[in-house]
Amino acid sequence: MKIGIYIEDFSPSAGGGYTFSNIIKKNIISSNCEYEICFFFNDKNAPHYIYENKIIYINTFKEEKKNTGIKEEIKIIIRKFKPNFHNEYKPNFDEEFDNLLKTENIDLLCIMGPFKLNISIPYIFIIWDLGHRMLPCFPELSKNGQWEWRESLYKEMLYRATYIVTGNETGKKEIINNYSIDPNRIHIIPFPVPDFCFENIEIPLKMGKINSPYIFYPAQFWSHKNHISLIESIALLKNKKNIIINCYLTGSDQGNLSYIKNQIKKYNLDNQIFILDFVDYPMLIYLYKNALAMTYVSLMGPNNLPPLEAAALGCPLIFSNLPGHIEQMEGTGIAVNATNPEEICEAVYSLYINPDLRKKIIIDEIKLSEKYKNYSYFEQLKKLFDAYSLYLKTWKAVK
Repeated sequence: MKIGIYIEDFSPSAGGGYTFSNIIKKNIISSNCEYEICFFFNDKNAPHYIYENKIIYINTFKEEKKNTGIKEEIKIIIRKFKPNFHNEYKPNFDEEFDNLLKTENIDLLCIMGPFKLNISIPYIFIIWDLGHRMLPCFPELSKNGQWEWRESLYKEMLYRATYIVTGNETGKKEIINNYSIDPNRIHIIPFPVPDFCFENIEIPLKMGKINSPYIFYPAQFWSHKNHISLIESIALLKNKKNIIINCYLTGSDQGNLSYIKNQIKKYNLDNQIFILDFVDYPMLIYLYKNALAMTYVSLMGPNNLPPLEAAALGCPLIFSNLPGHIEQMEGTGIAVNATNPEEICEAVYSLYINPDLRKKIIIDEIKLSEKYKNYSYFEQLKKLFDAYSLYLKTWKAVK
């Protein structure tokens, strides 16, 4: 059986999607999977076809076709009004990609995120979040037709999916509450801890430009990531507690960075809050290991990778008290109302004045992360591949 995996973007700018795809690749390479695996991605700078470490990579990038004018318009009219003598419904599949999947003999496509693919072969659909349903007020989820596009995506992809995958029970409840989906088609596969957290990556003993004590927040600059609450909490620590706590932010701009920079200036925190953009793994690990806390104040769940990274790297976690985050962290860390800067301020302050509390949280988080050391997200997906093979053999010989 040949399995396709669609990830779309392999670049570091994809944020969590990039980390997630790297985890899957490493899981496959270290597995004894009997299935042939083929990644499909989109990158104008990459080769069309690569075979490496038991995995086939096919680049689906195509240059945009120029408008062919009247001839193309005539073709569209003919297709629209051409009589269908056999009265057969013909769905509007993405013909080029659908044909590529068939040419590559893909039996099942695993779609690793919110990608709208009009295909005729069976697929697994992985849901990271239903943010447009849970938080429709945010601009990245509502403006420029985003809400309509997301709703169209989920309505089209969910109902035809052979299997639907989410990270925890909270995610499953959100899917059931928002869409009429049979619960038996929804499978829970917990997020993994990224491999770099367990690898022996050499990190500098000291970073000259990093000022301690500091809190750390790795998140792209979307409005739902809620950087503003951190800014206000840092100001409270300075003005009400008379404590200088620095803050380091990493992540690419997704439309909200200029606003955040303006707010940092407004609160006169230019010398306390620093934006580092993208950082490599040694720097990332250093920031985790030496922070007073990682403050994951995102307002969107139901789960995320950075809280697990913090747990594995011994960094006390302060996180938004969303049901999915609380479920994911299993009683570790400090859960706060992330829209309340005073709560965040008090949580940071408690770790600053109480080293024993900080040590206890680190111990609890390390225990949580230990169970992920030999955990393979891909092996959990493979159970769905195995289940699908039992259906496939009813119309096709399975190797």
